[in-house]
Amino acid sequence: MSFTIRLDQTGIYVKEGGAPLLPGQRVLLCDGLFDLPQHCEERAGTELVVREWRIPVMHGHYLLREFLPAEWKGWPW
Repeated sequence: MSFTIRLDQTGIYVKEGGAPLLPGQRVLLCDGLFDLPQHCEERAGTELVVREWRIPVMHGHYLLREFLPAEWKGWPW
């Protein structure tokens, strides 16, 4: 299942569609290919889970967000 990563107007990457991202998965951003870190930050609401992946680069980090249904909380960990 494919997904799209877009850069929103606030400078944050947002993943749309597809299966949840996995630690170490390679993603294509505007500046090239990057491996996701081994951990993400996760906030769970009643209907959605928000995962934030901080991808380190020389000048700081890129932030990649994905929104998942609440039943995905804690997956795949």
